[in-house]
Amino acid sequence: MSDKDNYHSPFPRRLRLLFDETRTSQAVLAEYIGVSRQAISQWSNGNTTPDCFNFKKLAEYFNVPLEYLYGETDSRIQANIRLADELALSDEAIATIIAMKDAPHFDPNDSDSPTKCEILSDIIASTKFGEMMEYIQRAIIEYQNHECAADRDVGTIPDVLGVEYEERKNLSAYGKAVMDADKMAIFCVYQSVDAFKKIVEGLPENYWRKTVGLEQ
Repeated sequence: MSDKDNYHSPFPRRLRLLFDETRTSQAVLAEYIGVSRQAISQWSNGNTTPDCFNFKKLAEYFNVPLEYLYGETDSRIQANIRLADELALSDEAIATIIAMKDAPHFDPNDSDSPTKCEILSDIIASTKFGEMMEYIQRAIIEYQNHECAADRDVGTIPDVLGVEYEERKNLSAYGKAVMDADKMAIFCVYQSVDAFKKIVEGLPENYWRKTVGLEQ
Protein backbone atom coordinates (compact mmCIF):
# COMPACT_ATOMS: atom_id res chain seq x y z
CA MET A 1 0.00 0.00 0.00
CA SER A 2 1.39 3.42 -0.96
CA ASP A 3 1.86 6.30 1.48
CA LYS A 4 -1.06 8.03 -0.24
CA ASP A 5 -3.30 5.03 0.40
CA ASN A 6 -2.11 4.86 4.01
CA TYR A 7 -3.03 8.51 4.50
CA HIS A 8 -6.67 7.73 3.73
CA SER A 9 -6.86 4.43 5.63
CA PRO A 10 -9.29 4.29 8.58
CA PHE A 11 -6.91 4.87 11.49
CA PRO A 12 -5.02 8.02 10.35
CA ARG A 13 -8.20 9.46 8.84
CA ARG A 14 -10.11 9.04 12.11
CA LEU A 15 -7.19 10.27 14.16
CA ARG A 16 -7.10 13.49 12.12
CA LEU A 17 -10.87 13.81 12.54
CA LEU A 18 -10.58 13.47 16.32
CA PHE A 19 -7.84 16.09 16.34
CA ASP A 20 -10.06 18.51 14.45
CA GLU A 21 -13.17 17.85 16.56
CA THR A 22 -11.44 18.10 19.92
CA ARG A 23 -8.94 20.81 18.87
CA THR A 24 -6.20 18.74 20.44
CA SER A 25 -2.62 19.59 19.51
CA GLN A 26 -0.10 16.93 18.59
CA ALA A 27 2.15 18.18 21.39
CA VAL A 28 -0.56 17.71 24.04
CA LEU A 29 -1.41 14.21 22.82
CA ALA A 30 2.27 13.27 22.60
CA GLU A 31 2.80 14.29 26.22
CA TYR A 32 -0.26 12.31 27.37
CA ILE A 33 0.84 9.12 25.60
CA GLY A 34 4.55 9.54 26.26
CA VAL A 35 5.87 9.68 22.71
CA SER A 36 7.40 12.38 20.54
CA ARG A 37 5.31 14.88 18.58
CA GLN A 38 6.97 13.49 15.45
CA ALA A 39 5.54 10.06 16.27
CA ILE A 40 2.04 11.54 16.49
CA SER A 41 2.59 13.26 13.14
CA GLN A 42 3.68 9.97 11.56
CA TRP A 43 0.53 8.27 12.87
CA SER A 44 -1.68 11.07 11.55
CA ASN A 45 -0.14 10.84 8.09
CA GLY A 46 -0.41 7.07 7.94
CA ASN A 47 3.36 6.59 7.73
CA THR A 48 3.49 4.46 10.87
CA THR A 49 1.02 2.91 13.29
CA PRO A 50 1.16 2.81 17.09
CA ASP A 51 1.67 -0.39 19.03
CA CYS A 52 -1.19 -1.96 20.98
CA PHE A 53 -0.30 -0.04 24.17
CA ASN A 54 -0.34 3.32 22.40
CA PHE A 55 -3.54 2.42 20.56
CA LYS A 56 -5.14 1.89 23.95
CA LYS A 57 -3.83 5.24 25.19
CA LEU A 58 -5.24 6.98 22.10
CA ALA A 59 -8.66 5.43 22.66
CA GLU A 60 -8.48 6.43 26.32
CA TYR A 61 -7.57 10.03 25.53
CA PHE A 62 -10.30 10.56 22.93
CA ASN A 63 -12.81 8.38 24.84
CA VAL A 64 -13.62 6.17 21.85
CA PRO A 65 -13.56 2.37 21.44
CA LEU A 66 -10.47 0.73 19.99
CA GLU A 67 -12.76 -0.71 17.30
CA TYR A 68 -13.52 2.83 16.15
CA LEU A 69 -9.85 3.67 15.73
CA TYR A 70 -9.28 0.39 13.88
CA GLY A 71 -12.12 1.26 11.48
CA GLU A 72 -14.14 -1.80 12.50
CA THR A 73 -17.17 0.22 13.62
CA ASP A 74 -18.56 3.72 13.15
CA SER A 75 -19.78 3.88 16.73
CA ARG A 76 -17.82 5.94 19.22
CA ILE A 77 -19.57 4.43 22.23
CA GLN A 78 -18.57 0.96 23.37
CA ALA A 79 -22.07 0.01 24.53
CA ASN A 80 -23.51 0.96 21.12
CA ILE A 81 -21.21 -1.09 18.90
CA ARG A 82 -23.45 -4.13 18.55
CA LEU A 83 -26.57 -2.08 17.76
CA ALA A 84 -24.64 0.25 15.48
CA ASP A 85 -23.16 -2.62 13.50
CA GLU A 86 -26.25 -4.85 13.34
CA LEU A 87 -28.80 -2.09 12.61
CA ALA A 88 -26.52 0.51 10.99
CA LEU A 89 -27.72 3.14 13.46
CA SER A 90 -25.67 6.16 14.42
CA ASP A 91 -24.79 6.91 18.03
CA GLU A 92 -27.17 9.87 17.83
CA ALA A 93 -30.05 7.66 16.66
CA ILE A 94 -29.39 5.16 19.43
CA ALA A 95 -29.29 7.96 22.02
CA THR A 96 -32.63 9.29 20.73
CA ILE A 97 -34.29 5.87 21.03
CA ILE A 98 -32.88 5.34 24.53
CA ALA A 99 -34.22 8.76 25.55
CA MET A 100 -37.65 7.72 24.24
CA LYS A 101 -37.46 4.50 26.24
CA ASP A 102 -36.77 6.38 29.45
CA ALA A 103 -39.34 9.11 28.77
CA PRO A 104 -42.43 9.12 31.01
CA HIS A 105 -45.94 8.61 29.69
CA PHE A 106 -47.46 11.67 28.06
CA ASP A 107 -50.14 11.56 30.72
CA PRO A 108 -48.54 10.60 34.06
CA ASN A 109 -51.97 9.54 35.34
CA ASP A 110 -52.56 7.13 32.47
CA SER A 111 -50.06 4.27 32.45
CA ASP A 112 -52.07 2.51 29.72
CA SER A 113 -51.37 5.19 27.11
CA PRO A 114 -48.73 4.15 24.53
CA THR A 115 -45.16 5.23 25.14
CA LYS A 116 -43.02 6.88 22.46
CA CYS A 117 -41.07 3.65 22.00
CA GLU A 118 -44.28 1.63 21.56
CA ILE A 119 -45.45 4.06 18.90
CA LEU A 120 -42.02 4.00 17.23
CA SER A 121 -42.10 0.20 17.19
CA ASP A 122 -45.52 0.17 15.53
CA ILE A 123 -44.40 2.75 12.96
CA ILE A 124 -41.31 0.74 12.00
CA ALA A 125 -43.28 -2.52 11.94
CA SER A 126 -45.84 -1.05 9.54
CA THR A 127 -45.88 -2.53 6.04
CA LYS A 128 -45.82 1.05 4.74
CA PHE A 129 -42.61 1.97 6.57
CA GLY A 130 -40.31 0.40 3.98
CA GLU A 131 -42.27 2.12 1.22
CA MET A 132 -41.89 5.49 2.94
CA MET A 133 -38.14 5.01 3.36
CA GLU A 134 -37.79 4.01 -0.29
CA TYR A 135 -39.54 7.19 -1.43
CA ILE A 136 -37.26 9.29 0.80
CA GLN A 137 -34.22 7.49 -0.59
CA ARG A 138 -35.37 8.04 -4.16
CA ALA A 139 -36.09 11.72 -3.46
CA ILE A 140 -32.53 12.21 -2.20
CA ILE A 141 -31.02 10.40 -5.19
CA GLU A 142 -33.08 12.34 -7.70
CA TYR A 143 -32.24 15.65 -6.05
CA GLN A 144 -28.55 14.74 -6.20
CA ASN A 145 -29.00 13.87 -9.88
CA HIS A 146 -30.54 17.28 -10.41
CA GLU A 147 -27.64 19.02 -8.65
CA CYS A 148 -25.08 17.08 -10.71
CA ALA A 149 -26.92 17.92 -13.91
CA ALA A 150 -26.53 21.63 -13.19
CA ASP A 151 -22.80 21.25 -13.79
CA ARG A 152 -23.22 19.54 -17.16
CA ASP A 153 -24.01 20.72 -20.64
CA VAL A 154 -27.71 21.20 -21.34
CA GLY A 155 -27.69 18.56 -24.06
CA THR A 156 -26.51 15.81 -21.71
CA ILE A 157 -28.66 16.49 -18.63
CA PRO A 158 -30.00 13.13 -17.43
CA ASP A 159 -33.57 12.70 -16.33
CA VAL A 160 -34.91 10.56 -13.54
CA LEU A 161 -34.65 7.36 -15.58
CA GLY A 162 -31.07 8.06 -16.50
CA VAL A 163 -31.78 8.52 -20.21
CA GLU A 164 -29.97 11.22 -22.13
CA TYR A 165 -31.49 14.09 -24.03
CA GLU A 166 -31.88 12.23 -27.32
CA GLU A 167 -33.49 9.23 -25.65
CA ARG A 168 -35.89 11.59 -23.89
CA LYS A 169 -37.07 12.86 -27.26
CA ASN A 170 -37.50 9.30 -28.55
CA LEU A 171 -39.58 8.30 -25.53
CA SER A 172 -41.70 11.43 -25.88
CA ALA A 173 -42.38 10.49 -29.51
CA TYR A 174 -44.00 7.29 -28.26
CA GLY A 175 -46.16 9.21 -25.81
CA LYS A 176 -44.06 8.32 -22.77
CA ALA A 177 -43.58 11.21 -20.37
CA VAL A 178 -40.18 11.49 -18.73
CA MET A 179 -39.99 13.51 -15.52
CA ASP A 180 -36.99 15.71 -14.74
CA ALA A 181 -34.94 14.73 -11.70
CA ASP A 182 -35.92 17.78 -9.67
CA LYS A 183 -39.63 17.20 -10.28
CA MET A 184 -39.25 13.50 -9.51
CA ALA A 185 -37.54 14.37 -6.21
CA ILE A 186 -40.52 16.54 -5.22
CA PHE A 187 -42.93 13.79 -6.29
CA CYS A 188 -41.09 11.24 -4.11
CA VAL A 189 -41.18 13.59 -1.11
CA TYR A 190 -44.96 13.94 -1.42
CA GLN A 191 -45.28 10.17 -1.78
CA SER A 192 -43.22 9.61 1.36
CA VAL A 193 -45.44 12.04 3.30
CA ASP A 194 -48.53 10.22 2.05
CA ALA A 195 -47.04 6.88 3.10
CA PHE A 196 -46.33 8.25 6.59
CA LYS A 197 -49.89 9.51 6.86
CA LYS A 198 -51.13 5.99 6.10
CA ILE A 199 -48.73 4.59 8.71
CA VAL A 200 -50.16 6.88 11.38
CA GLU A 201 -53.72 6.09 10.33
CA GLY A 202 -52.88 2.39 10.57
CA LEU A 203 -51.61 2.48 14.14
CA PRO A 204 -53.45 0.14 16.53
CA GLU A 205 -57.09 1.12 16.96
CA ASN A 206 -56.86 1.11 20.74
CA TYR A 207 -54.54 4.14 20.50
CA TRP A 208 -57.30 6.20 18.92
CA ARG A 209 -60.12 4.75 20.98
CA LYS A 210 -58.26 5.69 24.11
CA THR A 211 -57.54 9.15 22.74
CA VAL A 212 -61.10 10.01 21.74
CA GLY A 213 -62.63 8.31 24.79
CA LEU A 214 -64.45 5.54 22.94
CA GLU A 215 -63.31 2.75 25.23
CA GLN A 216 -65.86 1.68 27.77
